[in-house]
Amino acid sequence: MDVPPNEPQSVLDARTMYRSCMDTEAIEKRGTGPILEVIETFGGWPMINLQWTTQDYDILSVVGELSKLGVGVFISSQVVPSFEDSTKHVMMVSEPKHFRHVSRLLGGGP
Repeated sequence: MDVPPNEPQSVLDARTMYRSCMDTEAIEKRGTGPILEVIETFGGWPMINLQWTTQDYDILSVVGELSKLGVGVFISSQVVPSFEDSTKHVMMVSEPKHFRHVSRLLGGGP
């Protein structure tokens, strides 16, 4: 595929991600190893590790690691352009999206 000159980095990254997702041969070759490594990084999962114990699990470490990846567990934060002055940026803090869905399912909020 020919890539136009001066393609923005975000577009190049999206193309790379798309190609990696579509490379089913490489995905099949790697098997479950990569996802199992990620699960272990976050403290394991009792469903797949019969030796898992709560003593080995540190929720604060898991939350910290997830936050490094941009996954909000208890709070979600992002840097966005200011509503008042789009040349400036502000940090927006809110509840994670999955909390909003739970609230809606339980009969609260929109």
